[in-house]
Amino acid sequence: MRRFLPVLLLLVVSAPRLEALDPLRQVLLAWPQADPRAVELAREVGAGALFVPAAPAPAKEFFEACRKAAIVPVAEIRGAASAEELERQAREALEAGFAALAYEAWGEETDVRRFITARANVPQFVFLRSEKVAWDLAPAYAVLVEGLWPGIKPHDPSQASATAMPWVDSNFWLYAWLRARFPNRPALAGYRPNEAAGVPADRRLGYHTVEIALAEAMASGGNLVLALPDPYREALLAGEAKARESWQALARTSALLRREAARFEAPPGARVLVLAGTEEASGEVLNMLYRMNATPAAVHLEKPPAFDPRRHPVVVAVNVTPPAAVTESLWRFVEAGGRLLVSPDLEGHDPWWKARKLPAGREENGRTAYSIGKGRLIAYPEPVIDAYELALDVLAVLGWKERDLRLWNAETVVGLLRRDGAPASLVLIDYGTRWHRDHEPDFLVQLFGRYPKVRLRAPELDEPRELAPRLRGSLTEFELRDLRQFAILELEAGTR
Repeated sequence: MRRFLPVLLLLVVSAPRLEALDPLRQVLLAWPQADPRAVELAREVGAGALFVPAAPAPAKEFFEACRKAAIVPVAEIRGAASAEELERQAREALEAGFAALAYEAWGEETDVRRFITARANVPQFVFLRSEKVAWDLAPAYAVLVEGLWPGIKPHDPSQASATAMPWVDSNFWLYAWLRARFPNRPALAGYRPNEAAGVPADRRLGYHTVEIALAEAMASGGNLVLALPDPYREALLAGEAKARESWQALARTSALLRREAARFEAPPGARVLVLAGTEEASGEVLNMLYRMNATPAAVHLEKPPAFDPRRHPVVVAVNVTPPAAVTESLWRFVEAGGRLLVSPDLEGHDPWWKARKLPAGREENGRTAYSIGKGRLIAYPEPVIDAYELALDVLAVLGWKERDLRLWNAETVVGLLRRDGAPASLVLIDYGTRWHRDHEPDFLVQLFGRYPKVRLRAPELDEPRELAPRLRGSLTEFELRDLRQFAILELEAGTR
């Protein structure tokens, strides 16, 4: 099980008292100005660090407020195009009283590493875009700045749609991909509520989306440098009642997430396993599987654990070519009864499975299915572009009636299932506003597995609530009413 030791902040000029910064167990809050009022708001939601612009240099009152609240002030340095410029701004920020640095990657990996090494006693956050996300910058924290602001995307009346289902923007997949590809570093994101994150300038975001952004990040075992939409931040500073109510809800959710942080160390995943390649190859595949509540486990393409059909009966290896040692393990997986979905990679290499003599296959809706040993190989002729169709195929191969998670009357709710925890757990997030909109917001949850004891933990509950699950063969069902935005369900396996 993964653990990252907190980084100890060394005392620098005018810095707050000695504190420990743990980026996976504390809220990381970003604010556009070094405002002492922001420090109190950060304290209310359990922030351990407050990211503010390095310039102009904040007043002493800001640093004193951070010291009293035990919050680390982090200097955000933007636009430095060279080591010399970054060096100057970093020196000025540390002299002013900042205790940590955050800046954009520039130049080559060796340039950034040289800067990091020269200040190894100062915690550093490096903002990276996807083309640089694989850079090894330890002991600095790598922060991927790409992602979509979570919530329900407004319907575009000019776009035809086959269904009336709402379009959910969720980042569960992003944290799963980061954890799979870079298991030895915290999975940190740093997207902001702006056009780069899918938010047009004329779209007004609900206050509740900030709570969703934090919940999906921390519940995934990662974290987000959390920035607020401008209207929300301004309403908070003005003391608007609805903004304060939403902030108090965020504080309760933050408290639950931080109390349960140890639970989130186990990687999520049910019975579908995805071999994760680059973001281009595997990102949308993971996204659609999560959106369809398949909660896939994701592992590095080149470093998977032993394949076990009893643990993960379905493995997805599309848009990638695994190394030779991995392909041999995949053949053994299929022969032992596993079901493997494959496609050519995005680079145009020959399909790796055709190097072996295969039995006669059967054409199935544009795919070719081969029976091999006790299992099946399902091959697509081209790289997978339509991840939605692939997700449907995966669920069909797994078994429509025995999916790992099914939700009725909850189109905006997405689940995150952990089967390996003790006990197993299910996180549910409503990306919409069912609680406020529906007169009867209850819905049915069905899980694969027998769980005679189910306990609900929610930010609004002082104590866990025992639910009344029904066991139906290999499935467990129960009604859930008390989901405002985020909840955790503990699942104790048994045979009752």
